[in-house]
Amino acid sequence: MKGSRFFFAIVLTALTLAAPAGAQQSTPWYEIELIVFRQPDPTGLDAELHPVDPPPPEAEQVVTLRQPQGGATLPYAMLDSGELQLGAVYQRLQDSGRYQPLLHIGWRQPGLSSAEAASVAIPPEWQPWGNALRPPLHGLIRFQQDRFLHFAVDLRYRPEPAFDAVSFSEGTLDVEPQPTYVHQQSRRVRTGELHYLDHPALGVLVQVRRLTDG
Repeated sequence: MKGSRFFFAIVLTALTLAAPAGAQQSTPWYEIELIVFRQPDPTGLDAELHPVDPPPPEAEQVVTLRQPQGGATLPYAMLDSGELQLGAVYQRLQDSGRYQPLLHIGWRQPGLSSAEAASVAIPPEWQPWGNALRPPLHGLIRFQQDRFLHFAVDLRYRPEPAFDAVSFSEGTLDVEPQPTYVHQQSRRVRTGELHYLDHPALGVLVQVRRLTDG
């Protein structure tokens, strides 16, 4: 498939950029750490702006994340739990009683230009090509380095139906169509800073950290 072929191609390209410890890297590498959380349900006009069945996120170049590689600098390898640095932020969201964390993930990748950068599919088990089943939260994340650093999200989230949205009629189960929240946003980011991408229903926190040469 096109997506799979591109994944292997970009992995091979990025591997040529990876230098062993102590060697200089011609292309800078970064850690991307991301938290996606549900905000209180929108009300008023905000509640009416979300479609039931929006088109899925799409991109010409898509990669899927690899499982953690024990700290090795490999392209699109997830950070393991001990390498994530926003755990306290995630816990505060979870303890707030107002916000619901949905995803906390991080990975390493080279800083590629807009012409070369791929979109990362999340969650890692979701493949955006073919007729793959879409999890409640899924989408594409894109990080690129041109003159400045830019980060973009194209996310979809369909919450589980509330109890009062489910009913029985003549022996069948009826479920009211649930809105799908679409979060599409791009912004310039700076390394080391915690950035917040606002949305009426789906908040995103991201931190980009440049890796120093080993």
